[in-house]
Amino acid sequence: MSHPGASQPFYYLAIRGDQKGPLTTAQVLKVANKEKYTNQILIWHEGMTNWTPLVEVAPFDELFGSPQTLTSFDTRNEELEKTNPHILNEIKTGKVDPHLLQPPPPLPATFSRKGSKPRPVHKQKYRKMPKARPPSKRSHPGMTIFFVVAFFGATYLVHHFSSEFQEKLADPTMERAQSDEERAQSDEERAEVYEEAISEFAIDPQTQLSILEELVSENPQDAIGQKAFKVAADYYSKNKLFPAYGNLLLKAKQPLAALNEFLKAPPDYKRAELALFMAYQQETDPEKKKSYLLKDIAFLVGPLNSHSSRALASARTQIFAQTFPGAPHPYAYYLLPSQEKINDVFPRLIPYFIAGVRAHLAQKFSQLQLAQNPWVSIKKDSAGLYRVEAIYQGPVTLGKEKKTDVKMVLWLADDQWNIVETNLATDMQRAIASQKTKILDRSLTADQMIAYLEKTHTAQLPKIPLHTSVPPVVKAPPASAQP
Repeated sequence: MSHPGASQPFYYLAIRGDQKGPLTTAQVLKVANKEKYTNQILIWHEGMTNWTPLVEVAPFDELFGSPQTLTSFDTRNEELEKTNPHILNEIKTGKVDPHLLQPPPPLPATFSRKGSKPRPVHKQKYRKMPKARPPSKRSHPGMTIFFVVAFFGATYLVHHFSSEFQEKLADPTMERAQSDEERAQSDEERAEVYEEAISEFAIDPQTQLSILEELVSENPQDAIGQKAFKVAADYYSKNKLFPAYGNLLLKAKQPLAALNEFLKAPPDYKRAELALFMAYQQETDPEKKKSYLLKDIAFLVGPLNSHSSRALASARTQIFAQTFPGAPHPYAYYLLPSQEKINDVFPRLIPYFIAGVRAHLAQKFSQLQLAQNPWVSIKKDSAGLYRVEAIYQGPVTLGKEKKTDVKMVLWLADDQWNIVETNLATDMQRAIASQKTKILDRSLTADQMIAYLEKTHTAQLPKIPLHTSVPPVVKAPPASAQP
């Protein structure tokens, strides 16, 4: 692409589907001299309407367009001295006109891999289709001819490709040879990507590391994948980038080694759990598989212990029960149905709920003293929705006055207690009725109630796992106080 004062344009090359550029004339000659078949190279520069074979574009047609396509580099230098001496001077000195280093204007771009710079796209030029016209009422003889030709053409194609398919079935070596050729071409392309990444590694290591990791992810076993792994691994180890090294090991299908990197300070338990489950998936020995899966569940309900991780622990526990039927494990809680989970967790939290009720009543009635603890339970309505309810029924002391047979009903909504019924303060009845109406529709589904109880359990009893049964510590109230 030309610039003011530039002696020659910038070029872009397309070689086996890969675009290179922008390049000067001298750089184009260097790249072309490395290729065996120069007649397969396509070239493009500003002013051209489409990609064109290199052998048809001046000044390269003088060197590559003749039958002596594979002439030596020295012979081409002799021809350059006669035709374009300034290009030969660029090749010998390695100096390029500074005007040529100016950035070209925007071109159609694509990204061949992560982190790559935009390159021109080798696109087929399509002619503009005419606007559709409404069909004519009269039949046109040209349309009849068109349909006849299309029918016979389709018949030929079906016969031709079915014959090719039958030949492949009869001779499987044909398909195998084609697969080997494609694999060889892929290996060659991977080698080119690796060499380019290594040559630019010192300039931009972060971009080149992503390219090397992509090579490892594609195939960690071949020579290119192993070379790419070694370069990236050395860089991460030297700079003590443990999580990045762990991610590289996961891409290389080495989950146990990745686990060790993720557990180095500061530990990344989320990635460590992923490495453990990958180790379980790869392992063939039943005992080791069992051990990896149990450790994986322990990570989910231990260091991670969130609502999403507990849901994943339930799924992992189901996998364990199905894969190793009858094998003992401590995670039976995660296999319980919803109602049984509620019945298991709620009794452990009764002291917390009672303390909350007492604190709320002390805030509402500063001089109120209860003679006993309220009765706390979970209520399920006819629609299958749940709410936590507290009932106090018995004597109280309000300042210096003692009252008997006082009843108060409280509902828990949005983790806040609310009085919805009482005979203690008649002047508050209207406000209490209004509050009850506001929170009447704040009941929870079974899954919502389980999530709330598990979250509260984690906050109030952080050292006690959910799958550990804890007996209730609060005695049942007298029969008269039960609802």
